[in-house]
Amino acid sequence: VSLLSWCLSSHLIFPDKYNNFHGGIVNVTARSFYPFWLEEADGNSTVRYRGTDFQMLVTLGQALNFSFRVIPTQNWDEVLDMVSHYRAFMASVMHYVYHHRLEKVHFTRVFDISNAAFTMQTPVIVPKWESLVYP
Repeated sequence: VSLLSWCLSSHLIFPDKYNNFHGGIVNVTARSFYPFWLEEADGNSTVRYRGTDFQMLVTLGQALNFSFRVIPTQNWDEVLDMVSHYRAFMASVMHYVYHHRLEKVHFTRVFDISNAAFTMQTPVIVPKWESLVYP
């Protein structure tokens, strides 16, 4: 008595989900950030895009059979919000990997790594009576 049999002749158990987008339109977000993404408006209301990340999206679209629509955003928080709430499929701009972003979105691959960084607390103006030397 056979309880279970598998037939794997022509059926994939786990087909690739994103190997072809079948000509679909993918929403993406981006912020103007030279040289990765540049937005240029001409005389009318048409915006043209260029830059390394734009070219990467064009190449991906050709390889995976999709075109893309750029959803305009006002700031980086809105970019994260659009992707985390599925209003955009991806953000295609230099977007640093921070822990609070990892909780909301997935980063596929870091391809431009900055090995040096400098951070400091935002300076505040010290009252004259607290300062030995007033700037």
